[in-house]
Amino acid sequence: MKALLVQHEDQVPPGRLLEVLNHLKWDAEVIMMEKSPEVPASINEFDCLVLLGGTVNVDDVKGYPYLENLRRLTSSAIKAGFPVLGLCLGAQMISRAVGGRVYRNQCGEIGWEKVWFTEEGLRDPVLQGFESPLEVFQWHDDMFDVPNGSALLGRSRLCPNQIIRLGKTTYGFQSHLEVTEDIIFDWIESYHVKEESRLGSGGADRLARDTREKMSLYNNISRQILLNYFNNILKLQG
Repeated sequence: MKALLVQHEDQVPPGRLLEVLNHLKWDAEVIMMEKSPEVPASINEFDCLVLLGGTVNVDDVKGYPYLENLRRLTSSAIKAGFPVLGLCLGAQMISRAVGGRVYRNQCGEIGWEKVWFTEEGLRDPVLQGFESPLEVFQWHDDMFDVPNGSALLGRSRLCPNQIIRLGKTTYGFQSHLEVTEDIIFDWIESYHVKEESRLGSGGADRLARDTREKMSLYNNISRQILLNYFNNILKLQG
């Protein structure tokens, strides 16, 4: 089995995803759009498309022309029933690729937030084994619509559309399941000045402290959700 991972920028790497794929003995090919913005014409040689996060907006095709081709590729994959996993920006791309809107959330989310499962989410195989609410790591300004034909699986206090599923193997998570502690601390160091007005006085220090306290549990949570997702693909393929 082989997954294609679309990484938008150097500072938002696959992190935990590579660990999980290696554990499952999947091959992974990572394409870095920041350095070589060429979207494959076909993904027939792969078994899953993974769309990572980033700081760009899905509709900024003028600044990032590759986004239009990536949207087409994502749309074609979803319509064909091909497994697609989107995290943060990747979840927004999934929604946009099938006609949903992506727009600025009124307040955005940075840090640790609780996500409550919907009734559909409580029954979903990828989310089995977890109690609601589930605390996850967030870092985003935009949010996505729940597109026609998809199921809303989770919502948070500040962002009502957190987890969506299309068909049986396309999932979008607004949260960052891929992050490791090192990735989060890199983001805090890089972005805390820019986000100081939202984090508040001493907010970066509080976020760092919360991360140290919560990361051990989150490692297990994010790893298990990702394992559930890829194992579900294998189960459905027989």
